[in-house]
Amino acid sequence: LDVELTEFVSQSPYHLKAYDLRGFYQNRYSNLKKAESDWVHVFKIDVTYFGVGDRLIRLTQSQADAEGVEILSTYARAERLRFSNAQFLESLDLFGPLLEKKHPLSDSLRDEVLFNMGVIYRNNIKDYEKALEAFSKILEDEKSFRIEEAMYNLVMTELQLGNYSDCEARISEFLEKFPTSGHHEKLALILLYSKSLRLLSTLKHNSVAQESM
Repeated sequence: LDVELTEFVSQSPYHLKAYDLRGFYQNRYSNLKKAESDWVHVFKIDVTYFGVGDRLIRLTQSQADAEGVEILSTYARAERLRFSNAQFLESLDLFGPLLEKKHPLSDSLRDEVLFNMGVIYRNNIKDYEKALEAFSKILEDEKSFRIEEAMYNLVMTELQLGNYSDCEARISEFLEKFPTSGHHEKLALILLYSKSLRLLSTLKHNSVAQESM
């Protein structure tokens, strides 16, 4: 069963059911660290997934890891604040300190914490500079499953900032790194849009310069 589930989860990081079932399998045979790893993966994507948070907390409590329990509880509270209550600043106040903790669980959650913060900054409070910072930090971890989405969000954030040359450079980088991504069609349109805006900006700048002479 472990082999079959491992083959299934290797197909996509979003096969949460397979990760969850493999966690149950590992837990049954006392491979607690492997069970924790699978359940953390499910938890950080969807804290409401079929009681995975409760199972993780019980597992962490069984190892007398009070700090780990607090990290998991804080992450869950931050997610509830942004999804259920639209309290985005309060959510950021909880996410931020998790990045400073030196603990295996906070390390495991780091890429998703950064992704969540980047999404809040970009989509909810329109702080595009901080969104760039958050998404860029995800790229430091080559093993993160969020790299593709982080790079896509960097493209969109550069566009929103009016950094058209940077936007186009990030599109080229994305297409090279993810040649089969489902974002290609949209990125082709964004590239054309960015080039058009950059041309208009240049023409406007030249016109203003001529008028001032």
